[in-house]
Amino acid sequence: IINKDLTEHCLRNGLERFEIPGRFRLVKETWLPDTGLVTDSLKLKRKEIEAYYAREIAALYSSLH
Repeated sequence: IINKDLTEHCLRNGLERFEIPGRFRLVKETWLPDTGLVTDSLKLKRKEIEAYYAREIAALYSSLH
């Protein structure tokens, strides 16, 4: 359901098919400054997020083949 809703939303807002995420994973952790995944102004810390979710990211990419 989420994948369908996400795709429909992206298409309604002018994204091309290649711009729409094909795979994603929902996480239960709340991203707060205390977790180290965002700054005090709630900006993403991309390198920290990538390191924290390295296994999940690898699994998403490995399942593409």
